[in-house]
Amino acid sequence: MCLYREIIKYNCGHEHIPQEFQESPLCLFRADRRICRGELGVYRVLETTVNDWCQMCRPMAARAPLPGAINLLIAVTPQALDHELASQKAERERLNTDTRTPGRGPAPGRLQQINGIAQISLTAHVQSPAMFNSAVCAWIIKYIASLAPWMDRVSLMETVRPWFAELLDEDYQICARPNLKSAHCEHMLDDIMVWTKKNLV
Repeated sequence: MCLYREIIKYNCGHEHIPQEFQESPLCLFRADRRICRGELGVYRVLETTVNDWCQMCRPMAARAPLPGAINLLIAVTPQALDHELASQKAERERLNTDTRTPGRGPAPGRLQQINGIAQISLTAHVQSPAMFNSAVCAWIIKYIASLAPWMDRVSLMETVRPWFAELLDEDYQICARPNLKSAHCEHMLDDIMVWTKKNLV
């Protein structure tokens, strides 16, 4: 079973990293724990983008602008300060270092095996209708993005891609885009219509 630590990112640039390890509801390597607890590092780092302000910045963001055209045009939005950004960057780097994920993949034959196990497991997972909804799709995207960069993450994303148009509304697309970008798959949203669950009229 994969363990993970989570980095929660907000619109203001602030980040929150819960201290506890969690067990991932999805693990593509249940048949061989040596892979997800050793060959890929001891844990995954999942990045969760929240399309909202953090608790500290939410009151400032909700504050109505003062009367006057200038104030309306130059609206001050909350954002993380430089020293906060530097501190968060250092914490992210420490978190990623502590995963002990190898900088290089294993020998080609073993790498092919690992990619094959992941592909078979993911294919079986996405064929279960009861397990597949918007939240699960978004989670799978985050999980794939958290895997070692020397794995074939693009092929894994391609397995999930047919469900993007149906399951990812505007908010889910905003939150999934950073994960897709980190796996070099951001282009997979280019031909998908942006839809919203909100009533526009």
